[in-house]
Amino acid sequence: MTNPVSNLADANLQPGDKLDKYEIVSALGVGGMSRVWKAVDRLLDKPIAIKQLAVDFRNASNQEALRERFRKEAELHKKISGSHKHLVRVIDLLEDPRGLFLLMEYVEGQSLESYLAKHPQPVDPKVALLILGSIAQALAVLHEGGVVHRDLKPANILLPKAGGLKVCDFGLSAFVDEQVTPELGTVRYMAPECFGEAPADPRNDLYSLGMIAYQMLAGEEKFNEAFKTVVRDQRNQALRWMKWHTNARATVEPLHQLVPAIPPALSELVARLMNKELSGRISTANELLAAIRRHFQVPGSESAPATGPATSSTAATAPKPEVSAEPTVALPTRSRKPLYISLVVAAVILVGLGAWGVSSMNSAKEVRLAREAAQQEYSAALAQFKEGNYDQALPMFEKIAKDWSSDQRLSSFSKAHARMAEAETLYAQGEFAQAEAKFQEAEDIGRVVENYAGLDRDHLQKRLREVRTRQSITNIVSEIEGLIREEKFADARERLQRTLRVSAQTLLPEESAKLQELGTRIEGQERQSQIDGVLERARELAAAGQREQALAFLDASLKRFPNRDLQQLSTLFRKEMDMDKAMADLAAAETAGKWPEAAAAARKALQLKRDDAELRQRLSHVLSRAAYERGRKHEQDGDLSSARAAYLEATGLAENKPASDALARDHHCRSAGKSAQGCGGCPGTEQLGGGDSSF
Repeated sequence: MTNPVSNLADANLQPGDKLDKYEIVSALGVGGMSRVWKAVDRLLDKPIAIKQLAVDFRNASNQEALRERFRKEAELHKKISGSHKHLVRVIDLLEDPRGLFLLMEYVEGQSLESYLAKHPQPVDPKVALLILGSIAQALAVLHEGGVVHRDLKPANILLPKAGGLKVCDFGLSAFVDEQVTPELGTVRYMAPECFGEAPADPRNDLYSLGMIAYQMLAGEEKFNEAFKTVVRDQRNQALRWMKWHTNARATVEPLHQLVPAIPPALSELVARLMNKELSGRISTANELLAAIRRHFQVPGSESAPATGPATSSTAATAPKPEVSAEPTVALPTRSRKPLYISLVVAAVILVGLGAWGVSSMNSAKEVRLAREAAQQEYSAALAQFKEGNYDQALPMFEKIAKDWSSDQRLSSFSKAHARMAEAETLYAQGEFAQAEAKFQEAEDIGRVVENYAGLDRDHLQKRLREVRTRQSITNIVSEIEGLIREEKFADARERLQRTLRVSAQTLLPEESAKLQELGTRIEGQERQSQIDGVLERARELAAAGQREQALAFLDASLKRFPNRDLQQLSTLFRKEMDMDKAMADLAAAETAGKWPEAAAAARKALQLKRDDAELRQRLSHVLSRAAYERGRKHEQDGDLSSARAAYLEATGLAENKPASDALARDHHCRSAGKSAQGCGGCPGTEQLGGGDSSF
């Protein structure tokens, strides 16, 4: 097993460091597969989470293949995560000399793990079901997108400060070394099949969800009691959990027996999730959702959580409309500020207004009270807007606009702010054209309420100017990129220089950096285009049989453009020319019967083309002929022993009939006890040495 943290040490990021356009604010923690920092986009003043992955390319032989794999994984996660509210949004994959980084939505709040540690008592079953339903929705989206989480645990379930639930770190194992040692917190929730070689299966996540459900519903004391054989000895906890999960005979007490307040049907549902056999487990997240909706619908007349998961002894009692077909949940917060509490109260009041209806009010007092409640909600929405919490403010403004459509000023002003909230969100995402349209809608709506207290028309018009400037720069960047793609480098350079001259005072740092990057791209791609032209011309000359001219052209170009591709083609042409010469020398030597020279030429050719089987066979034939000629010379000189050795060498290298005949005659003569000179009647004598010698 490897230590993943060692792969992260090289980053050594510190608060204040820059990573692309982001400034590191603080370290958030180190896990088994990553290290996480909080950073901020200073341009937009927006926080972001940056996760460095435990990946080290330095010793990998297939670096580019790995990088491409991670890019595809990141694109998949980016696409999937943006499609559901219960998934932490993956923004991008950033490759940096210091490592590989995932850019993700920053969620202010706490994890379910942290919440359970602070509240060890059992979670109320109704709230637990809402949490399970929310997680199941997230898993359904992941699984339908082809991603298995494989590390689902309370630490990876986030409870935003503003409410809701988000699953994070899904499919992270796709980015890291498969030999990374699992953390204890991971092993506690891992499905049995994950400890072997089985491929990832969506049911792995459902088992983990079952373990989480058991922990929530049992509470810390009862959970430890149920798993006392594992937790009683804190040594080697990871190994103990692994043994428990993989032991088919190891079971725990059903939840409804452990905690009598838990309905047997819920206990059975959790038991099915925790089934150690894949075939016995609930098969899909959608199947789990269907079971929750079918059997555990929470009536609207009963209590629901207001600011956090209620425990069985401290259930929240804020009234709530009937639970919808899609389970949702308001979850715990790290702090309970007066503003947030007032928002919850206002939301409850407005739920009542929505059900009651302004048109059904039957007294002036009731109208006044309802208007005051709406004004409170409006003030809360405006506070959220001014704090930059646009996703929280938007639905609040839209509800006021809908419920108070008869009040033109209140309705119009709420609509204007709703459009501004949408515009600010689009602006932060870099969607400047859409942001401009939303700001313009707000401006148009605002004209009818310009004297209404609180509407800052000057600010709105300033934002309109800003977004138009940003869109103009975006359009210029697109124009320059188009010119680069068309290889109109001179035009691209002129447009870039003009923009830098005219807009220097209005450019944001991010835009300046982008334009500088474009300048670098123009220079680099123009140079590459020239190199490509040299390569094409050199290949044309070589194809026309003018390899020497092609080589001279390449050598001259290399002085202007030191480049690996040019050098490789030059080396290839030299090798081909050397090969042509070696083959010509070989053919000439063979024709002249100069076998030693032929062998030398064949060896040189084979050095240039080592995998050529036909050339290797030809070399063997040449060497065989050379050995045969040596044998003849030795025989003519009377050195029969050396002649015999040469003939044997010749037959060993390749099929050589003259050498074979000479050896056969030698064997016959020696068997007859005669010398070669006295054995003129031996078979094959006429072939020996072309019929001019005997053996």
